[in-house]
Amino acid sequence: MAVPLAGQHGPPVRIMRGELIRWEVRGFTGDLSIRDAMHRVHRCSVTPDTYLTRQTLRVTPVGVKPGDFLEVVADLRDGPESCRALTIYVRASDPALVAARGPLTIPPQRIIMDNLWPRGALTFAGVVQRLEPDRMIVQTRKDGSQTFHLRADTVYTAEGRLVEAARLSVHTRVFVRAGRGFEGEMEAYQVVWGGIVTPKQTTTH
Repeated sequence: MAVPLAGQHGPPVRIMRGELIRWEVRGFTGDLSIRDAMHRVHRCSVTPDTYLTRQTLRVTPVGVKPGDFLEVVADLRDGPESCRALTIYVRASDPALVAARGPLTIPPQRIIMDNLWPRGALTFAGVVQRLEPDRMIVQTRKDGSQTFHLRADTVYTAEGRLVEAARLSVHTRVFVRAGRGFEGEMEAYQVVWGGIVTPKQTTTH
């Protein structure tokens, strides 16, 4: 799935999720292609500045292979046809699924969770008003003050790089990929901020 981090006129940043079907990276540069849950193929370039991580640990391009499930934070500032990977989160595919259904498939737990409980289908932009150990309050233009539950697996990205939660501070302009939990509470799955989300380019909720 490809998820914009803002509205139609928002910053040129997008999150793409899917299974890696092509990985042509030599050294630290090259191209990748992923296939999302709707069987659409997305192509993106990899540069020496692309940050690759698996289970919170940084990896090299050698540690990535077709069949892995990727979540890509991509920069589209040079146009809709130009995609540059800022951060790539690598999650290995399920061996049992590959054996049963063949290669190049999305792990079943992801499909089930996305169908029954859309994870990260909502995006918000605004300024952090308040931070608590498990809560973040963001002031948006369209929806006013929004409260997000910060999960143990919430991902924090600054300038396209994976960072610790402690790096986030009050008064920071952020973009939040969120969804509602089983009890209806808004949960943050990814919080993004930094130079790639300049106010000049933003349209907030």
